[in-house]
Amino acid sequence: MPLFQVIAQSKLHIQMGRDQEPVLQVEHAEHPVL
Repeated sequence: MPLFQVIAQSKLHIQMGRDQEPVLQVEHAEHPVL
């Protein structure tokens, strides 16, 4: 379920802040849903 992962990552990104921005970008590149 990629959608669930994307939502969880988005929430984590907002909670953690911009510290995890590069990590999220890498994950999105690995799992392109859009």
